[in-house]
Amino acid sequence: MHEYFTEITKAAERAKNLVAQILTFSRTSESSPDIVSVQSVIEEALTLLRPSIPSTISIEQDIEQSCRNVFADSSQIHQIIVNLCTNAFQAMEERGGVLTIELREVTPDADMHKMLPNLQAENYMQLRISDTGTGMDEATMERILEPFFTTKSVGKGSGLGLSVVHGIIKSFHGEITVESRPNVGSTFIVYLPVVNEKTEKTIRHKLPPEGKGSILFVDDEPATLRMMTLMMTRLGFRIEAKNSPLEALELFRKKREQFNLVITDLTMPEMTGIEFAERLHKISSETPVILMTGYGKDIEPTNALSNYGIRRILKKPINLAQIASIINEVLSNTPHLN
Repeated sequence: MHEYFTEITKAAERAKNLVAQILTFSRTSESSPDIVSVQSVIEEALTLLRPSIPSTISIEQDIEQSCRNVFADSSQIHQIIVNLCTNAFQAMEERGGVLTIELREVTPDADMHKMLPNLQAENYMQLRISDTGTGMDEATMERILEPFFTTKSVGKGSGLGLSVVHGIIKSFHGEITVESRPNVGSTFIVYLPVVNEKTEKTIRHKLPPEGKGSILFVDDEPATLRMMTLMMTRLGFRIEAKNSPLEALELFRKKREQFNLVITDLTMPEMTGIEFAERLHKISSETPVILMTGYGKDIEPTNALSNYGIRRILKKPINLAQIASIINEVLSNTPHLN
């Protein structure tokens, strides 16, 4: 069961990151670069892709585990790999073939600097994704990264994929090149500067000390109410959970002295979480509020939210250790609750 739940959690996190990615491309959210292990992203991407790749296409990997990390957005690196692998297997759909993924760390030499003068860092991650498909002639290769240019038939592609990949790589000070020969295959080579920092390893968190205090939680989703009730109870907090902001306000009016903290969802039928916090703040200006949201767009400036008592904004999905840390931080910074 633990293995199943672990995979469910990974899927939820990936969905969260992909939604953030969609918002980035619609220009309603900015990407969040961090230290990324490309080896791990390749593994995740291939797990996603393998069921959709025909059995006539084999996948070969040559991954250098000692290759250092890059500073980028993991969802965007995921998108690069998925896009290039998808293009590769589509080039081999009719006859089958071999999809090869190689990763290593390289130090640009004089020849590489001559070919790619924008490579300024000392060392680079080199990702090569190759196919044994239809290949391209020189005229096609010269245009392959242009927006809306595609060699695929109608309904197979928009021509935006590789131009977006090119934009992502450039945004992280990298380069992409292509080598191809008709009827032999194609190889896309991605270069991104490496960093010495390591990714944070997953740690099995012990439960924090028993929570003290009472929480009012508001969310219109029954599943979220049940989850938060279980999590808060497990942490040792007392919790009152309501699916109606109006009912929650009425309860708070009657029992305001009993609640040390209020946690509210952002998007609800009767009013938004911000409107709820504003009305709550008029009843008690000292009660801290945590706002939870699955929406990736910046809501409004933090100083404006603080006027309504909102101390932190949490992006869904959350985990037990994360919510425990945030609650303890908010309560410890609320003088009259210490």
